[in-house]
Amino acid sequence: MMIDSGCSVADKVSTMPDEILSKQLLIEELKMDSLDIVELVMTIELDRRVSVPDKAIDQWVKSDGTVQALIDIINANAVPKAA
Repeated sequence: MMIDSGCSVADKVSTMPDEILSKQLLIEELKMDSLDIVELVMTIELDRRVSVPDKAIDQWVKSDGTVQALIDIINANAVPKAA
């Protein structure tokens, strides 16, 4: 299941989706805080009907903190929810 940087990030930072760059830092450049990140992941989980393990999000915290890093980690670790 693939996600993109699309509307979910843009909605959280009140920015147009085409203005979000995959190399941008969520915390430093887009001014998201930890609660914003949690809400973003929860929104993605609900929209895509997946579950993202907490360990995967911990990987992102230890990564470079970019939009693309979060996308990659979610794509690699998202588990489809049973219907």
